[in-house]
Order: sequence, then structure tokens, then C-alpha cells
Amino acid sequence: LALMLMTTIQLSAGTRAQTVTLNEKSAKLETVLKKIKKQSGYAFLYQDQLLRNSLPVSIDVVNTSIEDALKIIFREQPLSYEIVSARLISIKAKPLSVASKQQPILKQTPEAEITGMVRGENGEPLAGATVTVQGTSTSVVTDEQGRFTINVSDNNASLVFSFVGYQAVTIKASAIGTDPIVLTPQQDVIQDVVVVGYGTQRRAKVTAAISSVPMKEIQDMPVSNVANRLPKLSKTPLSCCHRQS
Repeated sequence: LALMLMTTIQLSAGTRAQTVTLNEKSAKLETVLKKIKKQSGYAFLYQDQLLRNSLPVSIDVVNTSIEDALKIIFREQPLSYEIVSARLISIKAKPLSVASKQQPILKQTPEAEITGMVRGENGEPLAGATVTVQGTSTSVVTDEQGRFTINVSDNNASLVFSFVGYQAVTIKASAIGTDPIVLTPQQDVIQDVVVVGYGTQRRAKVTAAISSVPMKEIQDMPVSNVANRLPKLSKTPLSCCHRQS
């Protein structure tokens, strides 16, 4: 027992007596270990596959003991070391529970603010148009000038632009610049609109009789009241004078 204790004391004293000078920045662990071996004569025992998972080493020490240098080198490594003799240092993997705690924490990607403007095909601003992040419930509505601002967490996300009576448009968020987003009217909606004496309605919602008169025929009429030339469809008062084409 006394002999073992004396050997341990001599080993510890010998380790502290050895010093190294290192100035490395993002160097490979294997490169740093070779420099320590060259300066001190210590050999390192390890499996090659262990060093494949090692992290780059940055260290700047002058005449520092090997033990202090090793503490700095292996502080962030998923590996540990053990001085097993006066000239041999063993390297092995840290227990999984210890190594996992040292894994870098991934930062959440900050949201990007996307701004733009929605207009009709004639350049008029579309107030009240809906802008939705595709596949999510995140959406905003354009203001009176057709402007919008929306946040996206992924720059590869797509935005869907929609407005009543217009064809929806899908555009990548990263592709939106200073040019306005232009929406075009849906043709089937235009053809399904009729003009009545009390406003404009969908054809399906008009309960009164509907008659269509070509524009050329209206222009050729000698009378001032177009309603007098429309076909008599019923005895009820005529409520529709023209179907918009």
C-alpha cells in the first residue's frame, strides 16, 4: 500500500513538473495532442473513431502544466482523459448523460417581417385583401392603401393573397420585394354578375326576371327609355335592365 501511494505521489508530481506552451485556434484535437507529445514525451492512448466526434480546440498557454492544459482542452469535449502512468494518457468517451448536457442549444430562428402592397390589375389598391402564411392560421388584412405587414418564422414560407372576386395568388415570402402583388378578377364571377335597378347582384340571388340586351341593339334604339324595348317577360314590374358582359 505504501509503495502504491508513493508511486501515485511521484506520478502526480511528475505531471505537474511537465509544462507545455500552446497557441492554437480552432485546431484539430489530434493536432494539439501531437504537439503535447512532442513537448512532454507523453503518449496518448485512444481509438481513432473517438477523435472523429471531437470539437475544434482553441488554447493559448505558456509554460503551463500538462494537467492544466488538458483541463482546458477537454473542458468542452465529449471526451475525457486519464493519466495512467508517467508517460501515458488515456482518452475515452464521456458518459452519455454528461456529454449530452454539453451539446450546443439550437437557437430559435427569429421571425422575419414581410411588408408589401396588394393592387388590382389596373393599379388600384385592394383594401381588405387577406394575406395568409400558407399552411398556418397566421394572416393579416391589407389597409386602405393595400399595404400589409406579416411575420414569418421561415423565409422559405409561402404567402397566399386572396380577395373576394379575385383569383388567389401564392408567392414565396423571400420573393416579395418593392413591386406590388397584383390580383386579377375571376372571369366566372364577372360573368355571373347582373346589374339591377337597385344595385349589382349575383345572378343566382336575383329572384326577378332577367333579360339580356346586346349593346349594339341599345345604341340603335330610337327611344330614350330602354325599358320600353325590353321583352315583356311577366306582368310584374321590370327590375333588371342589362346583364354586364
